[in-house]
Amino acid sequence: MKKIIGFNQGQIGDLAINMIPCKSIKNMFPDCHLIFSINKKYSSAVPIFYHNPLIDEIKIWDGYDNWPTEEDKKWINENKIDIFFNPMQPVRDNEWFLKRHHTEEVCLMHGISPPNDLQIKFNKYFDTFEKYKNCVAISPFTSAGSQRDIPYEIAEKIVNYIHSLGLETIQLGIQSHPQLPTTYKISGGTIFEDVKIALSCKFLITADTGINYLMSGYEHKVFGLYCYSCYPKRPPIKNRIPWNKNAIYLEDKNIIDIPLDLIYNTIVKLL
Repeated sequence: MKKIIGFNQGQIGDLAINMIPCKSIKNMFPDCHLIFSINKKYSSAVPIFYHNPLIDEIKIWDGYDNWPTEEDKKWINENKIDIFFNPMQPVRDNEWFLKRHHTEEVCLMHGISPPNDLQIKFNKYFDTFEKYKNCVAISPFTSAGSQRDIPYEIAEKIVNYIHSLGLETIQLGIQSHPQLPTTYKISGGTIFEDVKIALSCKFLITADTGINYLMSGYEHKVFGLYCYSCYPKRPPIKNRIPWNKNAIYLEDKNIIDIPLDLIYNTIVKLL
């Protein structure tokens, strides 16, 4: 039995995307023991990957920018690995977004062929929260910074519009993010907690965030707002959004250029 470890150890969106190279490896080596690697910075996401037929074991790496640390080297030396995929593998094609889907690029950057099926799948083995059933989750702020964020003034109007429909809202993310006037205030909880909350809600409104990719693994309803001004050349949006039959995406040069009426009408469609 081959012992294999992979793939990129962070960030959150990358962890979700890694399910596609995992699928490729299991197609090539059905009987292998596949170790899924996650950096300790993102260890609060570990429960999302439990009870997954593609994953046989989870490894938490110690180093990120300084990988491998002495602790990481010790683990590598003590464990016989047949195929080792670099958890800090750099992108090989700086214009991948013009040519192929994000999940396909992650496979190719590790030197393996993408599978035919690019749908991420997670096991919803846990309970969700009844109190959020009349709620819409919103995750407007990204780790990439303000260019990909839903501007605060737009996010605030979205929240107020949802309230006008008799629904509640909850903001997901970290406590240092700007606070929107949502029904439930941002908790700054774990990634896994945010996933459970989002799945408890009617749908998630988000920008180009990691939780967007996580939600695609549950085929949960998502409304994504994207921009293309952050790229040197305008890429097809289909290369940058998760496969999710229950998601709707709108894009413009900047998110602020997307008409509010179109945003409001899309919200109503998802109810």
